[in-house]
Amino acid sequence: MLVLPGLLLLISCQVIAGDIPEKTRGNHLPLIRREVKRAGGHAHLGRRGGGTAEIGVGDYLDLANQQVELLYGDSRTGTRAVGPIGNDTAGIAGLVIQDQYLAAIVETNTTVLETGSAGILGFGFPAISVLWRQLLQAQLNNDPPSKRAEGRNLVARIFPDFNFRRPTFPSFEFLLPPSHAHTKRQNATLLSSAEVIASFATYGPLFTRLISQNMVESPMFAITLQRDTVDIGGNVGSLSIGELPNGIQTDSLTWVPLRAYTPQEGGLPPAPEAPNEVYPLVWEIPIDDVYFDDVKLPRSSLSPPSISLSALIDTGNSLIRGPQDVIAQIHSSLGGEDFDCGMPHNLTFQIGGKLFSVDPRDFIHQSFTDSVQQCNTALAVTDPPGDGFLYSWSLGDPFLKSALAAFHYGNLTHPSQDPPRIGLLSTIPTDAAERLRQAVSAATEEGSGNFPATSQPAPSGTFVATGAGVGGVPQATHVPPDLNGSEPSSTNGAVYTAWSGAAWSPIWGTFGISILSFFCLVL
Repeated sequence: MLVLPGLLLLISCQVIAGDIPEKTRGNHLPLIRREVKRAGGHAHLGRRGGGTAEIGVGDYLDLANQQVELLYGDSRTGTRAVGPIGNDTAGIAGLVIQDQYLAAIVETNTTVLETGSAGILGFGFPAISVLWRQLLQAQLNNDPPSKRAEGRNLVARIFPDFNFRRPTFPSFEFLLPPSHAHTKRQNATLLSSAEVIASFATYGPLFTRLISQNMVESPMFAITLQRDTVDIGGNVGSLSIGELPNGIQTDSLTWVPLRAYTPQEGGLPPAPEAPNEVYPLVWEIPIDDVYFDDVKLPRSSLSPPSISLSALIDTGNSLIRGPQDVIAQIHSSLGGEDFDCGMPHNLTFQIGGKLFSVDPRDFIHQSFTDSVQQCNTALAVTDPPGDGFLYSWSLGDPFLKSALAAFHYGNLTHPSQDPPRIGLLSTIPTDAAERLRQAVSAATEEGSGNFPATSQPAPSGTFVATGAGVGGVPQATHVPPDLNGSEPSSTNGAVYTAWSGAAWSPIWGTFGISILSFFCLVL
């Protein structure tokens, strides 16, 4: 299992090498499962399954003789992954970059390999990358490459206050002068600013390094997720790199800024030559209010009123996670955690002054096998904000199946010059509630008593849309409810033509599972 630094992209993806144009636009990902075979100072990447594409162009992964341990999630869903750090040429559908650092995971408590995925590809900011911090710290300390940071020692060093009962939060104390090492001061500045900022382009996540080398048209990517159960179809599962999907205009999205973390809040200290810069850590955006069935929900009493309401946008999260007391109020209004599957409900987030609802077909989970009479919500409790990350909500796949989401990095080294932001476009059809009723009726009266469910490996090829939905977003073919309980043979409404590394049109992939986790705590 390979892990590239940054936020999480759980995919079955194609990573191939090819001639690199001066600047390119969209592209797409199909990784193959591989095993790591040590050979002296190298690790041979051998295939362990089907697939035709390769990760990078080299036959060997150069090991840095360091080991990384990744700890992420929250107190209820803690995840661990351990493996050696390596260096190789890597690429995304022809966008190839050399000397990319990654972790070859050899031990984990995740189920990512069970999904057929080869690993995790990071799309996060450099500052949140564990791998970036570990390699930079070694550079600043003049540690030889052979110095090894073993599992728990690494955690204690990078996360000195780490507690498994809360989300991991990065520490930048190693970047501060000794007099500031144990304080969080607003005027704290970097110990070696030139090296720190320059290291974004050296040790940072793959996509941010592509941005640093001006290899994409715009410093952004966009995603849509396909519905794989209840009423299969909806948006085509897609990843568009460097631009929005064809036919989607920038001004059709609602754009909101990311939360930036000051040094007082534990954020990255600014460089002396740019003392007013404040950096984002994760894909976290402000929320105006939250509504359930058109009733505004009160703010959580578990969060200090001084912390503004915000949400993490996280495709690595298969649920919508929120404050315990607010989730309890939603369940109370439903009469309990189980309720009538055929009764549509409306969970809505007001973001940037506009309402973004969760499609009622994505709000439910079937409670019992062979019966669609009772369902439960796609909700879960997460840790309250406080000493660490400040978001109260984590909006995962149920939310992202109802919208196109665009992620603009802006200026990575000087965010004030081009602020990072997220753009959202709601894609819920006006008859979503009726479609839910039809899906429940079909499963009850004609089928096996279960909602249909499916998953697919990502195809390779250039995407050609065959239909569009709300806002012009490309749609997957609607699959009628399965009457026999077997898995549908295809859910993909896109047409794929043969792809060449020289064809730099937007390239798309269809994903059957969660894809991007914008909670960045991996490398």
